[in-house]
Amino acid sequence: MVLRFILRYLANNEQVVNRLAESYPIRRAARFVVYLFNRSKSIVESEIASGKLNDVNLSNMRNLAARLENHLKQIKEDLEKQAKK
Repeated sequence: MVLRFILRYLANNEQVVNRLAESYPIRRAARFVVYLFNRSKSIVESEIASGKLNDVNLSNMRNLAARLENHLKQIKEDLEKQAKK
């Protein structure tokens, strides 16, 4: 309950939100999310155009998921390094 209060306070604190938004890991994560969205959109559109929507290439999806997992691990490490500073 105390943690929820602290998180709500920090989320509603404009200065904290602005500093987080300007931080490198958050900007990098945002760029990656937009990249994933656009990439998945283009894959689905190409599958629809080719008529293979039912046979979505699982290896492409697995590669995309693995890249996402690796990128999120890297972002977590960057956040931990910045927290130590």
